[in-house]
Amino acid sequence: MFAPSAAHFSVIILRFNDPRLMVRSIWCEPMMASNIAVIVTRFPLRELEIRRRCARDPKFAEICEDYAEAWQAFQRWKGAGPAGVTKANDYRQMLEELEAEILAILDAPRPNEG
Repeated sequence: MFAPSAAHFSVIILRFNDPRLMVRSIWCEPMMASNIAVIVTRFPLRELEIRRRCARDPKFAEICEDYAEAWQAFQRWKGAGPAGVTKANDYRQMLEELEAEILAILDAPRPNEG
């Protein structure tokens, strides 16, 4: 599983500060932007699709928010030592399921695409 690092988040934050890309930063609220950052870090080649879908599909945005929360919990339990192994594994499985759900939505044909 890909693990976002501080370097990845720095790149995302710097990109938001790039004047050429400012339109992206107004597509979603700041809290949503940080939630999207986690899934964008996991699937960087699909960033534009993810941001567009979040902007127009509240259910998809909620799934991305769930992913961000699960990622935070996974990191917390992973760092808890031996006592957190079972919980970390549970959250890792949840992350994989959410990734599959997100990809299924992104890969589904849109109604106007036939």
